[in-house]
Amino acid sequence: MKKAGELLGVNLVSLDAKTTLIQGSIGVQRLNTFKHLLKEG
Repeated sequence: MKKAGELLGVNLVSLDAKTTLIQGSIGVQRLNTFKHLLKEG
């Protein structure tokens, strides 16, 4: 998510092994903690 060009956080959608849809978000203050686990696609 960006507002006026500033990163506010990341919204994500995941599927588990049973194809259950999981929605989540990571705020900018925690993004560096999880950045290495995220990939686009």
